[in-house]
Amino acid sequence: MPQLNHRGKNAIASRDAVTRPMREFFGFDAGVSYLLPRWIFLRLLGLVLVIAFYGWFDQGGALIGAGGLEPVSDVLAQRLQQFGWFEAFIRVPSLLWFVSGATSTPLTVVTVLGMATGMALLLNIYPRAALVCGWTLYVSIISVCGDFAPAQLDGLLLEALFLSIFFAPRGLRPGLGAASPPHAFAVFSMRWFVFRIMLQSGLTKLFGGDAKWFNFSVMEAMHETAPFPTVLGYYVFNLPHWCHVGEVLFTGVAELLAPLLALARGKPRLMAILLWVAFQLGIELTANFGWLNFMAIAAALLLLDDRMIQNLLVSLRATAAAAAVACRMSPATQNSAPGLDIVRVGVLYGLLSLHLFIGSVAFAIEVFDISPQEFSGAQYAPWRWAKYYRTANAYTLYAYTPTVRIHTEFLGSDDQGLTWKTYKMRYQPQDLNRRGAFIAPFFPRFEAALEIYGKRQKPARVIPAVGEALLKGNTKVLALFRENPFPGHPPQAIRFSRYQYTMTSLKELKASGNYWKREYLGELMSPLVYNAETGQFRMED
Repeated sequence: MPQLNHRGKNAIASRDAVTRPMREFFGFDAGVSYLLPRWIFLRLLGLVLVIAFYGWFDQGGALIGAGGLEPVSDVLAQRLQQFGWFEAFIRVPSLLWFVSGATSTPLTVVTVLGMATGMALLLNIYPRAALVCGWTLYVSIISVCGDFAPAQLDGLLLEALFLSIFFAPRGLRPGLGAASPPHAFAVFSMRWFVFRIMLQSGLTKLFGGDAKWFNFSVMEAMHETAPFPTVLGYYVFNLPHWCHVGEVLFTGVAELLAPLLALARGKPRLMAILLWVAFQLGIELTANFGWLNFMAIAAALLLLDDRMIQNLLVSLRATAAAAAVACRMSPATQNSAPGLDIVRVGVLYGLLSLHLFIGSVAFAIEVFDISPQEFSGAQYAPWRWAKYYRTANAYTLYAYTPTVRIHTEFLGSDDQGLTWKTYKMRYQPQDLNRRGAFIAPFFPRFEAALEIYGKRQKPARVIPAVGEALLKGNTKVLALFRENPFPGHPPQAIRFSRYQYTMTSLKELKASGNYWKREYLGELMSPLVYNAETGQFRMED
């Protein structure tokens, strides 16, 4: 057998120095284990699942339950009439097809079961089954909720749940799962998921055409128009412009440089994680994006491996903790492939490869602004159908940043329009002197939808639906507001007034005590009146 000369050995060593970090990053290095990062991530995912289902338990009845703003039964009936049973079920994949009725009980049951699956995942009880059930139940809600799932955080949760099914350990109480380490392709899918989360938003800002990112004016607009800005967000908004320039540069570092650093091993990857976590914490402290930033931080922990965690504990002089971590892992199995039979391996490769294909198409369309018509061939049918499941997504937050904050407010009158009283929302800045609260990771879905659709010139269906509910005195919808200005009886008419909100300066805050000022922009639509005798609504001139 011929022996390699010195030059050949150096070439192999150089090639290995380049390829091994990539192999290790995407899970194909047999000498690396991921038990502890997996354990931590799945517990955090379970916590998010509990919070997400609790949000639907708390607000779902008023939003999509029987008698709500967009009842599930109406959505399903429309889809059935439009497409027929088989295609309607594919387009609206929901268990509520089989149990939807004249009450909100089926929706309540789904949300309670969802919280139970989240608790099971949080407590590490049969994690794979919990993930399958959690994904199925959450798809069942998201596919029927219409205007109330406009944000990327639902897609982020669904994609994380789906991929984690193949990543999680087997068994009823698997502990760290040393007897069931993740398959290399499952690690690859999770790491690719994390990489896309980190990089896609940066690329869409780079190629999206929003000039505000390049003239460094975007941060002032972002802090003012972010969902439910916190009081800290107000003070950050009022920082000098050079600070906002620094924010733009740091965003570029976190979303463009950090993903590339993560491909390397050791200290560069730790630096990437720290940059990403600091970036997400900054967003979390200044605005309320629900569990989006919490999930992004949890996903970044998947960039760690067991050896990195042990070395980090040793460097922090936590040698006892490092020893405890090592003892909990079985050296005989932690670096070996899981004992899957050929059928299960085939299913794993098949589904994850399909997910990779669908996610890549979504990535190309959003990041490189390719027309969806370019993917009209039969080979792209899985991508076209997969959008109904929200499980392979592109993450393009703030590719374009709005420049103004506009809200539509609901005002009622019970004296023929002589006086109008405002329905106060829980989180929006209607009271100009009210400090922005810290509400994440809870996601106030009702007000988030109103914020998105209420600023459009043409009213979405949800806006008059809220007005109709208020005129009827719908107690479920009234409970979504902070206070009811007509506690004894519903009003005679509802107005839909539009206001532009801008943050005050620190000088204005000191003088007036107000964090916001606003300008009346007119009415979104004509006032709505309800005739209780005929049960008809009409628009007033």
